[in-house]
Amino acid sequence: MLQTLYVHNFRCLENFTLDTKELSSFLLIGKNGSGKSTISRVLEVFQSIGRGINRIRDIVSENDFSRGRSNVPIRFVMEILLEDTLYQYELALELPENFKELRIAEERLSVAGKPIYSRKQAEVLIHTPHKEVSFFVDWHLVALPIIQEQSASDPLHIFKTWLSRMIILHRCRVLLPVSQAVKHYFQHETVQISENGFPDYSAVILPPICMLTNISENSCLICRISRMNISAKTQRT
Repeated sequence: MLQTLYVHNFRCLENFTLDTKELSSFLLIGKNGSGKSTISRVLEVFQSIGRGINRIRDIVSENDFSRGRSNVPIRFVMEILLEDTLYQYELALELPENFKELRIAEERLSVAGKPIYSRKQAEVLIHTPHKEVSFFVDWHLVALPIIQEQSASDPLHIFKTWLSRMIILHRCRVLLPVSQAVKHYFQHETVQISENGFPDYSAVILPPICMLTNISENSCLICRISRMNISAKTQRT
């Protein structure tokens, strides 16, 4: 279950925190430009890393710096709770002067408050109960996908698997007005998603289920949804 998402200096998000603690699922609503698509894009970054994509230029570009402030690192922090264990992953990206590609400034994974590994630029430090082992990796590569897992119960494996299994739907439209759609969700009925419909809609399906959609009012709402089934359908005109 997602607990906290923190983003700084990425597109329209500056010092942004999304807190979903104690929510089994949530619905995030806002007008165009409020940041729903950017939140979805941040989750895509984590998903890509979990699926083994670790070259920075394949994940984030220079254009993703907020207001072009490339002198300030982009920072992502995700906290998830799996089987009553808190996982915290942090990634900071920077673009030094005269660099053509972003590089890793910092990276770390902690489980239940204990560090699994930490990184400063090219040097990665693996923390174990008995010793610490360091090695160097290309500073344009994220370390998480390349650190060897010991078993299926290894926190690295568990965390990467969770990231890789996120399902993110982009720029769809809901066939029903939001109020009716939410009613169907609570009644455990299936809602169809189509390219043609009503409010602009981006959805992220993961524990918790995240749904992001547009409304005309300048507001943002987070609410709980007990269960939901979505059947996706594409219509072409």
